Amino acid sequence: MYLLWKFIYEMGFLNPRVPDDREKHNYRHIHYDSNPNFVNIANLNEINTADWEIHPAYRSYLIQKKTDDASIKRGKKSWFSK
Repeated sequence: MYLLWKFIYEMGFLNPRVPDDREKHNYRHIHYDSNPNFVNIANLNEINTADWEIHPAYRSYLIQKKTDDASIKRGKKSWFSK
């Protein structure tokens, strides 16, 4: 599981956000380039306290996909309709 999680972290799909009072918004993101070993069994406590966010570049696609899937389930739209 850590191998997959590390890969998703490395590609930037998921980013950990941790509290940091020194920052303007009281948090900071930990990017793979600055801490490639963040996702590691030895770092489990920090991993669990981080808020994991989907990178903004992927959010709009996932929101649209969720909306489309919900419409299909309600019968308002089908994959074959234009």
